[in-house]
Amino acid sequence: MPEFEYELTIILAGRAAERAILASVSAGAGGSEESDLALATRLQLQFDREFGLGANGNAWLGPVDMKRITSAERDRARVKLDQFERRAQQLLAPHRDLLEHLADHLLAVREMDTEDLRPWLENLAPSRPEQSGDRALTTDQR
Repeated sequence: MPEFEYELTIILAGRAAERAILASVSAGAGGSEESDLALATRLQLQFDREFGLGANGNAWLGPVDMKRITSAERDRARVKLDQFERRAQQLLAPHRDLLEHLADHLLAVREMDTEDLRPWLENLAPSRPEQSGDRALTTDQR
């Protein structure tokens, strides 16, 4: 899986975790231009329009103007982001118990930084998504 696909999977992992634990998502992953969902959407559109890595091949079509994207671009971004969220769900699924304990802890402490999170994640073994041909994201590939 190319690095940009890892990046989109990581960005959408919080949303995937909400869906796994709460069976729905909140507006926390979306809502503002700085949200994870907005970042992932812009990034996917950049791959297609600016980086020559998507639907437009080697074409550079200029920066993304969210107010002027076509319905085809909107549909493709939605489909691709759904794909990356599903990939994140597959990576999280084997670790559901840990994810639930971490969510409970986060509710209690309200905020965690990298050092707070490290002990929770240090013993994770790499997991493999169910889709054949996908390489799993391991903790050392972040």
